[in-house]
Amino acid sequence: MSVLKKLQHEFLLVLPPTIFFFMGFTLISITQRLILREHDMPLTGFGAAAIGALVVGKVVLIVDKFPFMNKFPNRPLVFILPGRAVLFVVFCTLSELVRAIGKDEVIRLFLGKRATIN
Repeated sequence: MSVLKKLQHEFLLVLPPTIFFFMGFTLISITQRLILREHDMPLTGFGAAAIGALVVGKVVLIVDKFPFMNKFPNRPLVFILPGRAVLFVVFCTLSELVRAIGKDEVIRLFLGKRATIN
């Protein structure tokens, strides 16, 4: 598969979750902007919503590829979906923490002061 075909394939995979999260993050941003406008407080704009949507959309695709995500394919969805939702929330939260405060700070937060990565 050529590089161009691979990039096109990846782009088409990441497009639906990115659009979904972009719409959600934009609605949250608009709501925050309307609330904070009353107090004359600045707020990050749609750029933050777009970047967050790209990051979370890609995290969702990466987590979906983990082998334990499809461990019980014959079980009813009522048992599978809550576990998947929890995993998506955990990984998306970790990715946002890394984006917001940095990898080293996240490692120190979870592993303590003496944890260092070479």
